[in-house]
Amino acid sequence: MSKILSDLLFYPFDKASLELPKENEKSLFINCEYTNDVSSLKNVSAVQHFKPYADTWERHGVHSTPTCPNDTGHDFVFCTLPKQKEHSKALIAKCLQALQEKGTLVISASNDANGNRLEKWITALGLNTQSLSKKKSRIVWATKNDLNQQIFDEYLSLSHARELSIGDYNFHTMPGIYGWKNIDQGSQLLINALDQPLKGNGADFGCGYGYLSTKILKQDNVIKKLYTIDADYNALECCKKNLGPYTDTHDIQFLWHDLNTRPDTLAPLDFAVMNPPFHEGKKTSNDIGKNFIKTAHQSLRNSGQLYMVANVHLPYELLLGQLFKKVEKLTEKSGFKVFKATK
Repeated sequence: MSKILSDLLFYPFDKASLELPKENEKSLFINCEYTNDVSSLKNVSAVQHFKPYADTWERHGVHSTPTCPNDTGHDFVFCTLPKQKEHSKALIAKCLQALQEKGTLVISASNDANGNRLEKWITALGLNTQSLSKKKSRIVWATKNDLNQQIFDEYLSLSHARELSIGDYNFHTMPGIYGWKNIDQGSQLLINALDQPLKGNGADFGCGYGYLSTKILKQDNVIKKLYTIDADYNALECCKKNLGPYTDTHDIQFLWHDLNTRPDTLAPLDFAVMNPPFHEGKKTSNDIGKNFIKTAHQSLRNSGQLYMVANVHLPYELLLGQLFKKVEKLTEKSGFKVFKATK
């Protein structure tokens, strides 16, 4: 998601193509970052499943929830679209579901991430669109009326978790989650590279829909407590479904948290596993993985072990060597490397 896309939602108002919401009109922002233009509006709320952005809305005094509210009476609904096609269509449907009849929908998307499809998708719903272009992006708006129910139901169905056969398991997953239709090759390599049984208190940093946690619990590991932690609320909800069969026999804690910092409720860990993200929007960022490593180091007890996988080109060795007593490369294959770091 780009901050630019959230700023562009106000471009039609700047150009006098639309009038700003009145004080008594309710505005809802779905999948948007906070932008300073929001401060000019009253009766604002937000839906944001990504924890860092949700926290930013709250810090600016705007109530944020990770899922869409039952309130369907919003006068304006604003949304920025991601690159993933199914997720984008699902978001359009959720916007329209939250919007009252004759309410105004305003959506922005980068041209190379569904901006060139946006008007077509909304027109297919039976709505008349208007649009503007700026900064290699498209801003489209429309009034909700006489929806094509069949297309709307088709888009809305993409917003629900579904069970897919992925590898040797059936996983609950949904569009918008990283790698939602497959097993990440790096995560698979990490599991295959584990050189000893895992035991005690552990954590899956950036757990996604729960592939690593499922594999760990499936093995003969003596797990006392397992924390599954992700900044994506939707991924964590799918993880809960996928680890449901293990909750009767294991103490599993599900934390919606941004792992750039250590969760306050985390007990000292005997082990942590992770396949950290390395993108912020379209940009590669080593800082995310480095912060994950720092958080893992803070969370592990002495002699605790971090198992992590990363793309071979990402420069994590220096930081691992600075923080940990011993660092071993367990394997390097297919463009990935797996490390075991002992505190």
